Amino acid sequence: MKPYERKIIKNLSVYVKRVLKPTLIDWNSISIWPLVIIRRRERMMHWLSHKKL
Repeated sequence: MKPYERKIIKNLSVYVKRVLKPTLIDWNSISIWPLVIIRRRERMMHWLSHKKL
C-alpha cells in the first residue's frame, strides 16, 4: 500500500466519521480490506488470463 493511498483512506474515514454520526455505524464491523482484497484478486485473475493467451 502506497503512503498516499493510506492517507486517502485515513482522510476518508475521518471525513465519514465526522459527517455521519459515529452512533449510526459500528466502526469495528466495517473494514475496507475485504473490498481491497477482492479488487486485487480480480485484477490478478484478469492479468493471469491475459498472460495465458
